Amino acid sequence: MATARDIYQANLDAVTRALWTRDLELMLRHLAIPNMMLTADREIVLSSALEMEIAMNDFRDHLGRLGAQEYHRVCKDAVFLDKDRQTLAGRHVTYILREGEQIMAPYWNDMTLLLIDGQWKGTRIESTACNAAFPIICDDMARGQKSEIASRTRAGKE
Repeated sequence: MATARDIYQANLDAVTRALWTRDLELMLRHLAIPNMMLTADREIVLSSALEMEIAMNDFRDHLGRLGAQEYHRVCKDAVFLDKDRQTLAGRHVTYILREGEQIMAPYWNDMTLLLIDGQWKGTRIESTACNAAFPIICDDMARGQKSEIASRTRAGKE
């Protein structure tokens, strides 16, 4: 029986492959919609395959502009959160390299996965990276979503 850490690392590897090759179909087999992404200074909920594709391509483009040649995510810890083994949470470190050297300091991430229709899918990821310095989340989408939520909140109070 696979350990929580094995499942978590397998998910990281599949999503990393999907990101690197811009394979939306593979990404959607391993990430749930909706999907929550948070950094130290930004957050977004991706609620469609199109939003996932935009976010994936935006981040991959950023890695390309940095000259990244390698993108590695390594599980450091993962545990099942329930006795039925339907939910797990873990922690991993992300490394971004060019010519074997780190482009930036590694950063930590916490992720939650759910077993959905027999497939482990990431539902939430929170990164210690600062989005302003290293854009993981597409700023335009995040600002638009925040603005929309704020306008709905204001409208509800009127």
